[in-house]
Amino acid sequence: MTIACLVLAAGRSTRLGRPKQLLPFRGRPLLEAALATVRACAVDQRLVALGGAVDDVRDQVDLSGFEVVENRAFGSGCSSSIAAAIPELAPTTEVVVLLLGDQPGVTVDAVHRLLAGRGDAPLAVCRYDDGVGHPFAFGSDVLPDLRALHGDKAVWKLLEQRASDVVEVVVPGRVPLDVDTQEDYEQLLAAHPDKARIYVVCDNARYYKNKELRAWLADKPICQVFLPPYSPNLNLIERFWKYLRQKIINTTFYRTKGQFRTAVLDFFDRLPEFGQDLASLLTRKFHILDAQPTS
Repeated sequence: MTIACLVLAAGRSTRLGRPKQLLPFRGRPLLEAALATVRACAVDQRLVALGGAVDDVRDQVDLSGFEVVENRAFGSGCSSSIAAAIPELAPTTEVVVLLLGDQPGVTVDAVHRLLAGRGDAPLAVCRYDDGVGHPFAFGSDVLPDLRALHGDKAVWKLLEQRASDVVEVVVPGRVPLDVDTQEDYEQLLAAHPDKARIYVVCDNARYYKNKELRAWLADKPICQVFLPPYSPNLNLIERFWKYLRQKIINTTFYRTKGQFRTAVLDFFDRLPEFGQDLASLLTRKFHILDAQPTS
């Protein structure tokens, strides 16, 4: 059976006032939580629908492993994202699992329970302890109906219209929170407190942002903090290397690699001699300059 997962992440975030796809959540953009869940699911095709703030989302979110569907009509509701994605499904698709990009609490277990419990039903939903919620599953014979939907709550209306065809699959726990307002976001953060994390300060070298590294970091408690462009002095270690270069490199020519290595090791052996200089150099006391008008 060919299974596709579609993550809806094209919203304008009108009520929130800023792109919710990019809200910080556990050290990464909010959307990445839903994408990481889908990557861990046993499915054959992964799609994500983008629209609002699409350029920023492409730039800041790890979309590896997903086919990106750009919904230019995203302002007309999430049903337009579904309609835009359906033509991109593999011809052999038998089931489509629908998830929301602003609902990071959905788990891999919920997706697998939904798929295992739906049987041959054309529509299936998750029955949580406090109500029905995503993810939803749709058989291929429902795709024409999905493609014809209009508006933001059209999927729910379809489920009501075809209530006799809907199978409810029990999933333990409460309906996962989704984010539409600032209050929703604050509730989400309170419900998912950040674990102890390691913050790594990085410059903007391309190798810190490559797909392989970001994929490896996806399930690690490590958060990259990128310095602003052209500001290496904000990273204290860069000041240290600059001082080392001034002491042993800038004024001396080394004929062999061995000579250079000896000089570097000697520098570290003599660190106590440079204590006063380094104490003044390696400080977190930055000067904040007020912006001045240019005219």
